[in-house]
Amino acid sequence: MKNTSLLIDLSYKIKSRNDFNYYKGFKQNFNKPLDLLEQEQLVAFHNLFVFCKKNVPYYDKLFNTLKLEVSDFKSLEDLQKIPLLDKAIILNNYNDFSPRNYDKKTVSGATGGSTGEPLKYKMSVDDYSRGVALLYRGLNQGGYNPGDKIAVLAGGSLVKNKTSISSKINNVILNYKKFSSFGVDNNDLELYYNTLNKWKPNFFRGYASSLVLFAKFCLDNNKDLKFQSVFSTAEMLLPAQRQLIETAFNTKVYNNYGLNDGGVSAYEINKNNEFIIDTERSILEIVNEQENVYNTNGKIIATSLYNYALPFIRYDTGDNGTQILGDKNCRKKLIDLRGRTTDYITINDKTISSPVLTVLMGKIDAIKYQIIQKKNQSLEIRILKGKGYNLEQEKYIIESLTSNIDKGLDINFIYTDDFIKSANKHKFIIKE
Repeated sequence: MKNTSLLIDLSYKIKSRNDFNYYKGFKQNFNKPLDLLEQEQLVAFHNLFVFCKKNVPYYDKLFNTLKLEVSDFKSLEDLQKIPLLDKAIILNNYNDFSPRNYDKKTVSGATGGSTGEPLKYKMSVDDYSRGVALLYRGLNQGGYNPGDKIAVLAGGSLVKNKTSISSKINNVILNYKKFSSFGVDNNDLELYYNTLNKWKPNFFRGYASSLVLFAKFCLDNNKDLKFQSVFSTAEMLLPAQRQLIETAFNTKVYNNYGLNDGGVSAYEINKNNEFIIDTERSILEIVNEQENVYNTNGKIIATSLYNYALPFIRYDTGDNGTQILGDKNCRKKLIDLRGRTTDYITINDKTISSPVLTVLMGKIDAIKYQIIQKKNQSLEIRILKGKGYNLEQEKYIIESLTSNIDKGLDINFIYTDDFIKSANKHKFIIKE
């Protein structure tokens, strides 16, 4: 694409974002010594601490109770003076996490994961821009540069034909083509193959489960597609899945780890299951019993350094991994990543994975939810309603599912605080 950089710069100026400029700067950071990167993190944390103590009721109370001042943080290890934060604490104190008199533009986000307990949050535009820039830098490990042709097989629009005009323009500028993984069958996959075969993108990115589904379709039907690199995201990528995708598309798969609630990210380099940890947006810790550990598997803890819209400080991501210490000229690495596995529902040969359903239910004001696929193929959706839940949201769920799966799909709603447990854990997808 001609003048790609100019088009991208124009696009982000219109959006009041700075993704591309950050990307150019972050690429140069690979040559920075680790101690300088960590010093930048510490300075950013000092600024965040001062802001939170002054403007965020939850942290103001917490820091005063612990008698903490910004001068108490002389190194990143001093973050251990702050207790861990989890989703339940945020949900139980939600209003106290909102900064006083914060009137800047924000980007909305939601997460549900395997817990079925959605958390709605906001990101500052600067925080979100840093995340996009780090995505570009991570994809660059596989040769991608903004403006290169890239196909994306992920959630897509939950309700078909709802893509905004601004999103369509942005996709053209960035040379994206997006394909929905929501409720696809062989007819959809055939259409996707024909489009990709004609368009011939250099790169392919998607949910791990969606990439596997499409790769298997191509192998089973002798469909030949080749990409420079394939990028897997959102779910655990198992070794057998990686092998299947690489065989189907005759290329290397690059995996990544990341989440916007907490802002941490790490991108796989040439060696499988070895991820370079990003420092420009957040602090990633691995802890056991509150203490930082290295070369040992533990909880992945995230501190978002630039999300002043809803600060996450020492947030338990629910994932586990091992952090390897780098020398002063090498970034820290994440290995032995243990995230959440993916559940599915399949109706009329159309498959929907948990990340797609998480996006859907993240738009609903529910304290907790559970989707149960009955033996007769009907769905039972159990919801513990939030204050803002209404019948319009119920209609939205019905429209989203039926428009992508089956207009005759039987969906029953049960509003309750009684949920089915699996192995004494709450799972938000259950198949009878």
